[in-house]
Amino acid sequence: MALNTNDLTKFLQYAVSSFTPKKDTPADVPTDAALKTMLPSGGVGTATPSRIFKSLVRWTLVTNGNGDKNWPANWQDLSIEKLVPKII
Repeated sequence: MALNTNDLTKFLQYAVSSFTPKKDTPADVPTDAALKTMLPSGGVGTATPSRIFKSLVRWTLVTNGNGDKNWPANWQDLSIEKLVPKII
């Protein structure tokens, strides 16, 4: 069953919470803040939090029947609420 915008918003909050140093709960993740302010920098080799996050979200969308849309080049500058309609 394809994800709707509400489901995807909640999933993105969950995914972002996995990368927060404080281990925020998904409910603590704001939907109106730029993703680049919530995903830490760094990583190991090419495995950065931003790349892992994007790959996880793309995989989730595809496996749930939503397809694999092109993401905006500036997706990290967008908030969850602005990104969701562009990728669902």
